[in-house]
Amino acid sequence: MSPPRTWWADAELAATLGHGPPLAEPWQQTVVGILTATLDPESGDRAQQGLDALVASDAPPEVKEAVALLVAIGRRGADLAALAERAEAFARSAEPAVAARAFHVAGIARTWRGELDLALDDLLAGLESVHAEAPRRYWLLGSVSNILISEGAWTEARAVLDVVARHRTAIGDTVGTAITAGRQATLELGLCNPSAARGYIAHAMSAVGDRIPAFSRLRLATLGLTASIELGAVDEALAHSVEGGIAEVPDGYMRGMAALAMLRARPDGAERWLAIARSSLVDPHGMALVDAWAEHLLSDAPVPEPEGAVPQKPTEGRFLRAVLRSDRALAAGDRDLALRWLDRALALATAANTPLWIADVDRRYAALDPVRSALKASQRFSGLPGEAIERTVQEDVTIIFNDLVGFTRRSQHLSPDEVMNTVRSLFEITAPVLARHRVRPLQYMGDGLLAVAQGPDHDARGKAFATELVWRCGQMSRVRRARGEGLALTTRAGLASGPVVLGLVGSFAKLEHLAIGRTTNLAARLQGCAAPGEVVWMLDPAAPGAADAEHVPLKGFPRPMPIHRVKADATAEPEG
Repeated sequence: MSPPRTWWADAELAATLGHGPPLAEPWQQTVVGILTATLDPESGDRAQQGLDALVASDAPPEVKEAVALLVAIGRRGADLAALAERAEAFARSAEPAVAARAFHVAGIARTWRGELDLALDDLLAGLESVHAEAPRRYWLLGSVSNILISEGAWTEARAVLDVVARHRTAIGDTVGTAITAGRQATLELGLCNPSAARGYIAHAMSAVGDRIPAFSRLRLATLGLTASIELGAVDEALAHSVEGGIAEVPDGYMRGMAALAMLRARPDGAERWLAIARSSLVDPHGMALVDAWAEHLLSDAPVPEPEGAVPQKPTEGRFLRAVLRSDRALAAGDRDLALRWLDRALALATAANTPLWIADVDRRYAALDPVRSALKASQRFSGLPGEAIERTVQEDVTIIFNDLVGFTRRSQHLSPDEVMNTVRSLFEITAPVLARHRVRPLQYMGDGLLAVAQGPDHDARGKAFATELVWRCGQMSRVRRARGEGLALTTRAGLASGPVVLGLVGSFAKLEHLAIGRTTNLAARLQGCAAPGEVVWMLDPAAPGAADAEHVPLKGFPRPMPIHRVKADATAEPEG
């Protein structure tokens, strides 16, 4: 049940649309002015000036603190760690409507610090505290989509953004529509779907027209132009719009990125676009992007060999340079050098733990060398060299079975697209967890996963993997509920450690890694006795306390086995 609607929703609606239901108190109108300023990147000091007026008014102390947090998150150079802690502490004691706004600030601050798990917890707490139709709900969902994109849960991110886009278009929120379309297009460009990106931009530009600030217009036009470049035919109308937008907005990130898009669209004016980009992107991160594109488009020098160790803190500029040098080497006919630069790009992407970068490199490997692509993926998940993966061996490992609860029954009532999107979501969530714990996927069985942890500490890594995966699926179920989706992603897992035979079976047309033996069967049986949201593993019968533990009968095993249960997903509901 959604919390009751409050004046906060009316104030945010007025800030979003420029009009809304009447507000009873003068200080509430002051809040509207502050919220309006925080939504406009060109607002200057108006938000702080409004806050000063609010502090001097008779507004309730809780309102003053909540608005102060919203203003603080917009300040450059804010102490994000301190701001997140302040917002979280305030939210825990505030009434729900106020808490939702504070949790949002905390979530944004945590996101910017790269603390994505904590950020998602804050944002979900905010969503569970806010009225279903309050504008803040859709602002919170937009922030959630950024985290999902960063964690590689792209199907879920698309679904969240679709909900946000439909709402904002329906109520006439032009700025919000533009922001959401920009997020949708950015995601699709990152996933090499420029046609979809162009569609989002075209729809948004048609819906908002000229009723958005110059900054927002330039962002939409730049993304649309980039999509047209990726599609191989520069959209001249968008290029003209970007050129005009560059003249309207001050130096800054958006102006610099627009100039880089123009550099790609009209390289004959390279000197002009590079000058604008360099004056706008003055931090090291931005300058690295400018240098990478300048070299790619304008340099006649041979592509060098990759040298040196991968930096401990990979940047987008270094990754872009590696990818573009691979492209240049391939265009020059040097496939081996192109693959070596792809190796460097993958090392950077893996060190940065950025799923979009990893997906980009994987696509390029698959196009250049499918066998190398499959081997690189296995090495990333297992942490083992290629020759170790290809051998048939018997060794002690940990086998993990993970299964989506109740999906077979529920899938009978879903459309084919809903079935595939659910399964796709599950495995997108799984991929970074596999890599983080060095666990190798062996088989995808509909909505189930069979995986193996090998090498040192395989038992501990297998348990950590299974527990994190079930927990993350629980978090995604909370996201689904927040966007109005009734089908949860609740999973359960069972794991067992012991000897198996590992090896490749099949042919080039269908090649699989298998793990054969009693340990695999035991993991499957343990998964079957786990409740929704649980991870179950067997205890050593000789270990202290095993005699007093829960014992369960397992098919194919002569006596009941002592087990341990972990409730990894506290939100999971009993099966029924």
